[in-house]
Amino acid sequence: MKCREGEGRSGLRRYDEDANTFAYSEKTFLFMLFRIVPFLTLIVPALVIKRTIKMKIRTLPLILISSLAFCCPLFAAEGLTPLQPGATTGTHTGALPPDGIYIAMTSTYETGVVRNGGGDTAKIAGGKNKLSNVGLVMAATWVPSVEFLGARYAAMIVQPYKFIQVKNTGQHTTDHTSGLLGTSIMPLALSWDLHNNFHIGAGLAIYLPDGKTAYTRNAATGRKEISGDNVSWDYWSFEPNIAVRYLTDDWGITLNNIFDFNMKNSETDYRSGSTWYLDVTATHRINNNLTAGLIGNWTKQVTDDKINGRTVQGVEGIYSTGKRVEHFKAGPMMSYSVSGAIVTGRLLFNLHSENDAGMTFFHIGVEPSAVSELIVFISGPMQSRSDAHSATF
Repeated sequence: MKCREGEGRSGLRRYDEDANTFAYSEKTFLFMLFRIVPFLTLIVPALVIKRTIKMKIRTLPLILISSLAFCCPLFAAEGLTPLQPGATTGTHTGALPPDGIYIAMTSTYETGVVRNGGGDTAKIAGGKNKLSNVGLVMAATWVPSVEFLGARYAAMIVQPYKFIQVKNTGQHTTDHTSGLLGTSIMPLALSWDLHNNFHIGAGLAIYLPDGKTAYTRNAATGRKEISGDNVSWDYWSFEPNIAVRYLTDDWGITLNNIFDFNMKNSETDYRSGSTWYLDVTATHRINNNLTAGLIGNWTKQVTDDKINGRTVQGVEGIYSTGKRVEHFKAGPMMSYSVSGAIVTGRLLFNLHSENDAGMTFFHIGVEPSAVSELIVFISGPMQSRSDAHSATF
């Protein structure tokens, strides 16, 4: 909601020195575009938000997101899951915008309590754990004039940043952490136009283990475990998807199926189970500027979490054996086009959750219909923006 360092200069060499210099400059520019610029764009508003809600960022004395006070993992995936349930709602994925490069930014506020295997509030340290998080995401999408297998081609890169706050009502504690989540790269996004207003989209997203991670060692077991200051995942994750979209001038509906396959965390020998996500978006265009609709998500983990190759055993009242996550979420969305930009608001209410935090999400995103002259030179003249901000096509 699953690269490392880029290739060296030798991999960018050309036939002459000038070409080599150009290639290195291009690499430097892309690094700044996709890592430094998004980080600066995220951190400035994040610091304002942090000051507003009076967050005091520090190393946690308690184990927060990914483990209990007695060092048992809390969520089905170690740390935050790579794909946020409902992340691709509110956008008619499956079709691509006109050729060009598109930049979008989304902010999210999410709140909820940890749920056990039966969907009830988990009792942790004599109370409940309530989470209140702020997330900021920068995304860049490239749509070249390329076709593959009869489909239009695109690629995307996404960089999230998250502030995390946890309150425990039993111990009356409030703790915080923050940091970059792992980068998501989508090297392959394809869209087939089936005519009669139908499109089918398919793609592959790769989540890199390059976010903020932190570990501690359990004195009782001697095993290395994720600590409370951890924010991101420390394993590779691969997410293919297939989306079906029907869109007319006034009405639209999209079903986006996403399949999450997680690799093992070599530091802890923990492997999070595979998960299926279904994001649903149904909209009606009220006028040339205003669109409203309903969105929903069903998340279902289909294989068990395992540690040292064995299924994770349940803890009564906290999580069930295998720690299989399930979510049902639904809510409204609205988008408005103004001054060359599209502003979209989405509200996903948590209806039911198991073995995870039952979070209600509020998203607000800004998607420019045209990008600045700084980026235009890379791919030629920009055309009007469509639906490129979603993390999965």
